[in-house]
Amino acid sequence: MEEILLIGLIIFAGTFVNSVAGFGLALVAMPFLISLLGLKNAVPLMALIGLSVLFFLSIRFRRALSFGMVWRLLAASLVAIPFGVQILGQVPEIITLTFLGVVIVLYVLYRAFKLPMPALSNPNWAFLFGAIGGLLSGAYSTSGPPIVTYADARRWSPDEFRSNLSAYFFTNTIFTIIVHYFSGNLTGLVIQSWLLALPFMAAGLAAGYYMDRFINQDRFSKIVLILLFILGGRMAFSWAF
Repeated sequence: MEEILLIGLIIFAGTFVNSVAGFGLALVAMPFLISLLGLKNAVPLMALIGLSVLFFLSIRFRRALSFGMVWRLLAASLVAIPFGVQILGQVPEIITLTFLGVVIVLYVLYRAFKLPMPALSNPNWAFLFGAIGGLLSGAYSTSGPPIVTYADARRWSPDEFRSNLSAYFFTNTIFTIIVHYFSGNLTGLVIQSWLLALPFMAAGLAAGYYMDRFINQDRFSKIVLILLFILGGRMAFSWAF
């Protein structure tokens, strides 16, 4: 019971942060879920939670969903996801945790210092970024960093950013869950944890939407990035603890 409550609070925190800051669901929740459930359970659970959140967001932004500009990202990602899931099952956890920590730290530095990305005029770059996103999605349920980086490099407008990435993440997450199912990773523990966490997820979304009007988003985002830097750094050097 105590473990379920902790999982619920972690999901609440992740969805709250995502609602207010616009990012951070998996990046915030995954380090804590891994410490409670281990990587093999945390990854498919995060995929199920991510799909649940994306389902609500797709209802809210259903008229803005656009697949035309992300089909290359999706094609490469869907090919790479099964390889990411295989990494989850075959690579020692200490290595995968270290790599995830490095990814989080690099993403924080990218966001914090607003590092300029060279403009990518050729849309075929999407195949590379999509493949990296697919590997990260299968292995960690965190495909966001390379996809957001690609969107910045393509100079998408805010509307294109929201509609294109919503379409990408929704489709990508569905396929990730399918691969986890056929790989035997959707265990009874994962399904039970997901169902029990759904009310916490809904509460986190509702609280985020309500508190958004009272919170300084720039300041809140900086606090989230500091937290992610600490969590990512600890994971990157988990071999030393």
